[in-house]
Amino acid sequence: MKKILVSILSAALLACLAIPAMAAYPEKPIQLVIPYAPGGGNDVTARILVEYVNRLLPQPMVVTNVNGGVGRVGATQVLRAKPDGYTLLWEHPTMAAQTASKVVDYSYKDFDMICVGVRSTFALVANKRLPANNVAELLEYMRTHPKQVRWPMSFGAMSHFGYLYVVGGYKGSEPLEPKVVSNTGDKERLLALISDNADASPNGISAVLPYVKSGDIKALAVLSEERNPFLPDVPTMKEQGFDVTYNQIFTLFGPKGLPAEVKKTLADAFQKALTEPAVKTALAGLCCEPYFLGPEEGARLWKIQSDKNDELVARFKLLEKK
Repeated sequence: MKKILVSILSAALLACLAIPAMAAYPEKPIQLVIPYAPGGGNDVTARILVEYVNRLLPQPMVVTNVNGGVGRVGATQVLRAKPDGYTLLWEHPTMAAQTASKVVDYSYKDFDMICVGVRSTFALVANKRLPANNVAELLEYMRTHPKQVRWPMSFGAMSHFGYLYVVGGYKGSEPLEPKVVSNTGDKERLLALISDNADASPNGISAVLPYVKSGDIKALAVLSEERNPFLPDVPTMKEQGFDVTYNQIFTLFGPKGLPAEVKKTLADAFQKALTEPAVKTALAGLCCEPYFLGPEEGARLWKIQSDKNDELVARFKLLEKK
């Protein structure tokens, strides 16, 4: 009996020795793809976090800008990457807007969500010459001046969906028809407002803040759940009677099929980095806040926004007009 037991234990020991030990992740540098040009909110928030994440990992995370197709080129690169944790994506809800409007054929569900890390919001701002000082006045002016209120936006982008969220709060029976001004980034939209080439647009708070303070444009509302500390005197849309929120949620994704231990290592590093006072201060400089959510909570948040996007696309018949 003893000989049999010894034989079994010996065989088990040999089997364990035959299995190579799993190497600690990461063994080599990690590429964090930013699917936009350098200098934007997606790029800068990532670089703030990565500086501190790199103090926690044994190998560096390297920020790489893969610009093109309003985020599509970089996102596709990560989508097709090997799911080993060495190619990651830092993205915001442009992806959800593109999915809803069929600009892309993938969604957040086609990636592994690692965590949400940062949150910001939008401010609805207007040309200072526009005779509207709140959301109700703006929508009423649009109703009585069809195709005269100039909105800068790009189809399928957050600028487009920001418009849809705002006018989606309108309860009247008459359709609201803007005069669409084709435009892309925050800077271009703000320049159009200041130079009297546009009338209204939701934009990131960090972009509008200097111009609201200088009086070059006026803020009609913020699209967050509560008033924003950077524009404390500007009411939310909810305060003005419109059940509308639309936030930017910066999120860390990887290719589908990431090992659980890889996701945990990354999420833990990002969560710890977000507690650093210097990170909080740097994010506040962009009118952003640390906002950590694990993969399950983050997926729920993305689903809520994605479902709302689908509802707006159907309501405004966007795909029929495309």
